[in-house]
Amino acid sequence: MRKVVICFLLVLVMITANLKMAIAQTSEAVIKAPQALAVTPEIESFKAGGTSIKIPTPDAELIEVGYDVREQMEIFVPGSNRLISGYMRSVDIPRFIKGEENFILPKYASIQVARQGEYHDLKLSDFNEVVAYIKDSLGDELAKITKESEPEFNSRMKSMDLNEISFDEPVQLGTFFSKDNAYSFGILTTNSDGKMTWTMVIGTTFIRVRERLLFVYMFANHKDDTTIAMVRKITEEWADAIIAANK
Repeated sequence: MRKVVICFLLVLVMITANLKMAIAQTSEAVIKAPQALAVTPEIESFKAGGTSIKIPTPDAELIEVGYDVREQMEIFVPGSNRLISGYMRSVDIPRFIKGEENFILPKYASIQVARQGEYHDLKLSDFNEVVAYIKDSLGDELAKITKESEPEFNSRMKSMDLNEISFDEPVQLGTFFSKDNAYSFGILTTNSDGKMTWTMVIGTTFIRVRERLLFVYMFANHKDDTTIAMVRKITEEWADAIIAANK
């Protein structure tokens, strides 16, 4: 149980610090990737544990970035997880690809699975145990993982000739929603690379769909309390849409 939660929480540390856009090493093949800018009107399907799952986009602005850009996003996914899909605004994708200095993605999202448990058939009773564990131990686990993950993350940043990033302890925003097969909570994280400081709001959701456990993340650059309300709304509507698409 704890391993599942750790895989989930590691992403909060690694992805929120990551997409401060300094990926100057992006390959030319990725820069030319036409699918990164394509809008697909139909609901796309992705595999999790060998099971095909339909995943709608989070909202009208965010599109699935395509295979090549997902590969770049994968750089910042902990090794314990696998990135299934990634979402950005179409206007932001070229800036992400070019690695614009000091560019913060205003809004983006991703869905991941834990590699170790990807093929596990998750019953509703199992899912309820995961949720109960999160509710009981989230604060302690999140603070511990944040502290332990910073050296590993910065080692990866150094290997790519990117600035090291420091993490403040995340601020919990409480439960966003709790329902059958979905549980979500909010996190506020502040990071700095010595040149600039940025704060992200994260809607973090466990979703059980077709007996697979998805880690669903919605990120937005924090401006004020309306950002939190926006993330909460998108997160819940997205979870409902994913579950409905797979009934």
